[in-house]
Amino acid sequence: IARLHQGMEEHLDCVLPGALMQWQFQARMPLIRSDLAVLGKNSPPNVSEGFLDWHSVDFLSETVLAGWLYVLEGSALGGAVIYKHLRQVLAADKADQLRFFRPYGNNPVNHWREFQQRLLAVANTHPDAPTQIIDAANQAFDWYARAILESIPIQNRPWALTRSPVTLARWRSFLHVGGS
Repeated sequence: IARLHQGMEEHLDCVLPGALMQWQFQARMPLIRSDLAVLGKNSPPNVSEGFLDWHSVDFLSETVLAGWLYVLEGSALGGAVIYKHLRQVLAADKADQLRFFRPYGNNPVNHWREFQQRLLAVANTHPDAPTQIIDAANQAFDWYARAILESIPIQNRPWALTRSPVTLARWRSFLHVGGS
């Protein structure tokens, strides 16, 4: 996941400086690095190079940016559930120092509601906007799946008999999720 966040955040800083701040998005890479330090782990090296082709994502389009941020901001809601689990398995004081799974504190719902208002405003800018947002969100979900899959050692992937690229269809099959 660090590879995905690092690449996206670096690319957006180059292409659209300040875009994430306009959306009140909390960058995740500083949180990942901080959490790893709390856990006594090394910070990941610069791992975004060559991972995904960020230049193929048209972040200059506000609908594309909105679709990607829908996925990233939605993950903060899921992160709240993961954080509750971390409090059960780690010492509470250590878990309370971790920020990646709760980038907006202990109540991400207020931030999510504000984000939804901005998202709806973008969706209402023109007739094709909702479809463009959905397409971009699907791309972000696909890239998240790839980031997760590539973090699993090949020998631990149930379908991995060769080192051929893993497709999203295999990922969905593995998770028993519908869709194409």
